[in-house]
Amino acid sequence: MPAACVAGQFAMDKQLLFEKHYSPQQIAALWGRSGRFIRELFQDEPGVQKVDRPEKMHKRRYSSIRVPESVMVRVGLRLQNGPRAITRKIRVGSSFQKS
Repeated sequence: MPAACVAGQFAMDKQLLFEKHYSPQQIAALWGRSGRFIRELFQDEPGVQKVDRPEKMHKRRYSSIRVPESVMVRVGLRLQNGPRAITRKIRVGSSFQKS
């Protein structure tokens, strides 16, 4: 990969790192939606920070996301131009399927 591309990617990552980040609950309050809807909307969005704690004995699995302001704006504009279909994952037995 050319050095300019690597430097450009680093600059973008650094910009995302230092901008304001929002929790799903904060975005839900701003947009008038549920926290669950917001988590599903941003779950696979590039630029979103995800922290997962694996399941341990007697403790459930936990995951947390934070959404940079630029990503929130990008998704908000995309929704204004036409919402994307959101597929819900439903549990069937011990695996998940999209509905």
